[in-house]
Amino acid sequence: DSNCEILHKEGIFASIVRSNGKIAITCQFSEDITDNGLMYFGLCLKDSSQLSRLKVDLTNKTKLTAQGFNHLFSCFQFLSNLSELHLILMISRNLKDREVELFTVVLRYLTRLVTLHIDFAFCAEIGKNSTSALARNLRFLPSLQNLTINFSQCSKIDDDALSALSLGLDNSKVEVLRLYFSACSEINDRGTTRFFENLASLKTLHEFAITLNFCDNLTDETLYSFSQFLLQNKSITTLIIDIEELTGIS
Repeated sequence: DSNCEILHKEGIFASIVRSNGKIAITCQFSEDITDNGLMYFGLCLKDSSQLSRLKVDLTNKTKLTAQGFNHLFSCFQFLSNLSELHLILMISRNLKDREVELFTVVLRYLTRLVTLHIDFAFCAEIGKNSTSALARNLRFLPSLQNLTINFSQCSKIDDDALSALSLGLDNSKVEVLRLYFSACSEINDRGTTRFFENLASLKTLHEFAITLNFCDNLTDETLYSFSQFLLQNKSITTLIIDIEELTGIS
């Protein structure tokens, strides 16, 4: 048996589906959502211990500040039964490394998480500290199998940020990995080489997708590193690589 409930309050539009003792919430927010609205939503999550799937879309919510993000992220710690999390933070102008670091620490409580999708596209203040924090705390997700992270157009993502992220994935049990770095102009061959070297230990990987289009500093050296990575990962059966508009590739 299942039932669906629609919530519309404080600028929040949410569908809540209950089925076989599990709860799935898909949530969108009005354009003028404020920290108070996000805090209200966070308080609702505290009473949702049976929540199994959560999708939160905060794309381009210009009135949100660090206070609202921090409150929401801190409430994730109460979702101990969560198995799937989709967090869309595109064009979050006030989202900085400090807020992302808090979010990644809270990930430690989500030990049943199987699927994690995070979209940081166009978040100009996200950089090495964010990827380092992700790397440290992804290790605390023993059930994680499906990981997607979008850093497209994040101008502070550079070689060090790329390398730091890959260190958190080595020896993990991730089976599906999708990473997007479109137009991250600070990424060079040095970063991609270390990145692919660190991922070589991912022996459970079945599907791998990476987007590096419009990363203008990349050359044939990146393709060579990628080919060496593939030679060491025979388990990959589905592969997607987007290197459109790389002027340094011959």
